[in-house]
Amino acid sequence: MRSNRLALLLLVAPTAFAHHSAAMFDATKTVTLEGSIERYEWANPHVYIHLATSSGTWVVEAGSPSMMERVGWTPDSFAVGDVVSIDVNPTRNAERLMARGIVVRTLDGAALPFRASLMQSPAPAPAPVPAAGLGGNWLPGPQRVPSNGASTARSPTPKGAEALARADPESNPGIDCVALQAPAQMLFTDLKNIELDGATVVLRSAVNVDVERIVHLDQTTHTGAPFTNDGHSIGRWDNGTLVVDTRNFTDHPSGNGGGVPSGAQKHLVEYFELAADRTTLTYRFILEDSEYLAAPFEGSAVWEHRPDLTYTAEKCDLENARRYLEER
Repeated sequence: MRSNRLALLLLVAPTAFAHHSAAMFDATKTVTLEGSIERYEWANPHVYIHLATSSGTWVVEAGSPSMMERVGWTPDSFAVGDVVSIDVNPTRNAERLMARGIVVRTLDGAALPFRASLMQSPAPAPAPVPAAGLGGNWLPGPQRVPSNGASTARSPTPKGAEALARADPESNPGIDCVALQAPAQMLFTDLKNIELDGATVVLRSAVNVDVERIVHLDQTTHTGAPFTNDGHSIGRWDNGTLVVDTRNFTDHPSGNGGGVPSGAQKHLVEYFELAADRTTLTYRFILEDSEYLAAPFEGSAVWEHRPDLTYTAEKCDLENARRYLEER
């Protein structure tokens, strides 16, 4: 049972632990707020609308900028003084004028949802566009469980199990603008960007923190490299597949997914393989950490080539990152 729980947490980690969960909001209760916008906050890890109403100023939470752009929001969608109504799920703490947004409506009748699942008329999927290579913008789909059942067979070490038992989804290094580590960082369904630059490959992600991972193609060892949150990555080409080997990670309270920490023993191997038609790539990983994981953990996801989308990354704002603590 415990190993299955670990597998589940590792699978859902990119969404459930990216910054904070939605448990503080009452999803069974919908309230309509009406008022004028005092502040429109376009920042990582959350976009916020500060709405002046007759009952006070409400702070309404949306997703990260990279996620909100996917549902039609831009940095200029709203201005101070705009009169709007917003359907929200308020926090369970009735004393807090904070909420999770559902849909915002302007005076001219326009409506913008807060999540893709709430779009009444989702944009049709664009026609697949072949990529010239791995470079470009890529949109990950859901993580896939290995067909050999490996993910459900893995279990934490006693130290990992102890950490998992006391894990608090609301306690997250994101409040200090510390990024998710790979592979969770790479599985989150925000737009990714890959840049091929001679002796390096740059892997970009902006889940809650703007991250640029440098893969060194001209190095063959991790010896002497510094320990960082992203680790030290060396890469090689294997019949067209980019193989990335990463070590030298600093300790992270949920670096192995969910509530399972990671430490200096963490070792990650990732594979980026273009499909034959070059419209998708398969991202696959093998994760080891003898301190916290009793056996390797594997997973994969298919990324779509999306040249129609623009990769943008906002720096993490510390005040913004800590605001959700006020909602509890």
